[in-house]
Amino acid sequence: QQQQQEEGAGNMATARLEQFCVGATRVSLYHLNTVHSTHKLAQAWPSSLSDYGAGSGPLLVFRADRQTGGIGQRTNQWASPLGNLYITFRFHQAGPARVQMQFLPTLCVCETLLEFLAERGLRSLMEQVELKWINDLFVGGKKLGGVLTTCAQAGLRHTLYTMSMGVNLNHAPLETAVCLRSLLGCAVDVEDWARRLARVTARLLTASNDDIIASLKMRLRFLDEPVCIWDDKLEQVLFEGVFVGLDKYGCAQLRQADGSLKTVMEGRMRQKN
Repeated sequence: QQQQQEEGAGNMATARLEQFCVGATRVSLYHLNTVHSTHKLAQAWPSSLSDYGAGSGPLLVFRADRQTGGIGQRTNQWASPLGNLYITFRFHQAGPARVQMQFLPTLCVCETLLEFLAERGLRSLMEQVELKWINDLFVGGKKLGGVLTTCAQAGLRHTLYTMSMGVNLNHAPLETAVCLRSLLGCAVDVEDWARRLARVTARLLTASNDDIIASLKMRLRFLDEPVCIWDDKLEQVLFEGVFVGLDKYGCAQLRQADGSLKTVMEGRMRQKN
C-alpha cells in the first residue's frame, strides 16, 4: 500500500482537478495522464476522520487516460488503450456494507448511456442496452463496459466504497466487445463522458437497495432464457436453469426443471447452447 501511495502522490502532483456539486454532494474529479490502476490509487487515497460525518461524504473521482495495470472482476486485467474511459469513484456511507452497492456502478453507467443516447434521439440503440448479471453492460449483444466494486470499514460506523468503471468509448479491445464510437459513427469526448458519469453517480448515491435492484431488473440480459452459471475460470458449469430475475439482494434466480427456484450469489452467466 505504501508503494501505491507513493505512486499516487507522484501522479497527483500533475493531476487536473475539477470540483462541482450535485445537490448536496461535493464532487472532486481528478484527471491523470497515466496510472497503474485508478482503483488501486483510490483505495490508497488517505482518509480524514473529518470526512465521516452523517450520511454520505464527498465523492472523489479519479480518471486516467491510460492504465498500465487496470483490474477488472476476479482480478482480471482490464485492457486500457487511449480513448476509452477508466474511472474510479470513492465515497463513504453511514452504516454497514450494502450488498446491493456492487450493482450501483453498472446502473450508473447504464443511466449515463441512456441519457446520452436519448439526447441524440437514438431510441433504437437505447432498446439494445442490457445488463448482464453480475456486472457487465452490453449494447447490441456486445460488451461496452464492466465494473468493479470493493468496500472496507471506515471508522466505527461507516463503509468506504471504491467503484471502478471501464467504458469502451472509442476503442473495442476484443472482438466480443463494442465501442460507442462504432455505434455512433463519430468520436466520443472522454472528458465529457467522465463529467456526465460523475453527475449521474452523485445523483444515484442515495438510491435505496430496492431502487437499485428494480432498475437492474428492467434491463436484464438473458431474462426468461436458459442459462448456465460457470465458475470464474469458465471451466465448470455450476448451475443451470431458466433465468427468471433477481432477488432483493441481486442474486440470480434460476427456475429448475422441477419448477423450484435456485438462488445463485456468484458465478459467470452464459446463455445455454
